[in-house]
Amino acid sequence: PLEPLAAGEDGAFVRWPVLLDGEPFDAVFCPLVNEAGGAHLGTLVLLVSARPLLDTRADARRWNLFSTSVGMLVSTLLALLLATGLARPIQHVADAATAMRKGDLSRRTGIRRQDAIGDMAAAFDGMAESLQRHVEEIHRLAVTDDLTGLSNHRRFKEELEREIMRAERSGSPLCLIFLDLDHFKRVNDTHGHDQGDEVLRVVARLMRDHVRTVDLPCRYGGEEFVVILPETPLDAAVVVAERLRREVEDRPMGKGIDLRVTVSAGVSVYPVDGTTSDDLLKTADNRLYLAKERGRNCVVTDDGDDA
Repeated sequence: PLEPLAAGEDGAFVRWPVLLDGEPFDAVFCPLVNEAGGAHLGTLVLLVSARPLLDTRADARRWNLFSTSVGMLVSTLLALLLATGLARPIQHVADAATAMRKGDLSRRTGIRRQDAIGDMAAAFDGMAESLQRHVEEIHRLAVTDDLTGLSNHRRFKEELEREIMRAERSGSPLCLIFLDLDHFKRVNDTHGHDQGDEVLRVVARLMRDHVRTVDLPCRYGGEEFVVILPETPLDAAVVVAERLRREVEDRPMGKGIDLRVTVSAGVSVYPVDGTTSDDLLKTADNRLYLAKERGRNCVVTDDGDDA
C-alpha cells in the first residue's frame, strides 16, 4: 500500500499518489458524513494530475544542477587564471635560482610588477646582484697582487695556458717577457721596505701604462714581473721590453728621494722557444739571468745575442 502524501485536519481528507495509464495523479479521498446523524454517506474521490508539479520539480533540479555546474566552471577558470598568474613568475624566479646555482650569476628574474610578486622578484634580483658583486670581488682579489694591483702568479699561469692554446689554434705567435729589478735588495737594505714597496708600485704602473690592453702584466713574485703578449712576434715584443726598460731607468722611484732602479729582461716566443708554459717561462727566465750576467739593464732575446 502507498503511504499517504498528506492528511487533512481531523482526518477530513487523505492524498495518495497513484498512476493511471502511466500518468501520475494525486488521489484525494474526502469522506461525506451526515452532520446531523453522523452517518457516512460516501467518499468523494478527486483525481489531480501530478505532472505539472513533477515537471516543475524536474525543472528546478535541472536548473539547480546547471547553476552548480556553471559555478564550478567559473571557480575552476578563476583558479586556473590565478594559478597561471602566480605560476609563471614563480617559475621565472625558480629558473633564475637554478641558473645561479649552475654558475650564471648574471641571471635575473626579469619580472616587473607592482604587487607582492613584483616585490619578491625585486628582492631576489637585488640579492643576486649583491651576490654577483661579492663573488666577482672575491675572484678579483684571488687573482690580484695586493701591493701592485697587477695580476698575480696564479692568474699568470692560467692566462698563459689559455693563450698558448689559442695560439696553437690560430697559428699566431705569442711572446713572454720576464723582468727582474736589478739590485733590489740594496733598495730595501738602504732605504727600507716602504721605499722598496713604492718602487714595486711605480714599476707596476709603468707596465700597465706601456703595454696594450690585450697584454697581461703580472707580478710573478718578489721583484720579478712577467708580461704575456698575445699575437705578438719577437721583434714587436723586443720593442715593448726595451720601452719598459727605458721607462724604469728614467723614472724616479722613491718617496721624497731621488731613487733610481733598472731592470733586466728575457724574452721567449711561442712556438720557437717552446710549446708549453713551462718551456716558455724557463727560456725567458734563462735569458733574464743571461742579461744579469751581461751587466744588467738590458734585454736578451736568445741564448747568444743582446737586444
